[in-house]
Amino acid sequence: MRSVSPLLVLATRGTPEMLTALDLPAILELETHGERRYVALIGMDDAGRAHLGMAGDELELDREQLQRVWTGRLFYLWTNFESLPAMNPGM
Repeated sequence: MRSVSPLLVLATRGTPEMLTALDLPAILELETHGERRYVALIGMDDAGRAHLGMAGDELELDREQLQRVWTGRLFYLWTNFESLPAMNPGM
């Protein structure tokens, strides 16, 4: 029996274009009225609208609205199914 690696978090910065190109679910950091909130990116459509989930609700933001509230930080959750070695700085 093969064991599954634990769920890992990759924190990075990005752009709406990057979100569309990668086409992966992610957690986005939003900031409104001085408060940070985290939402699930469900998907990006061809028009650049972000489909988000937060506290059981779904909302849609166009690219301009997203850029006003998104800090650029995002988090991808993944499992290393192939047991690939991790890259370390300097490799």
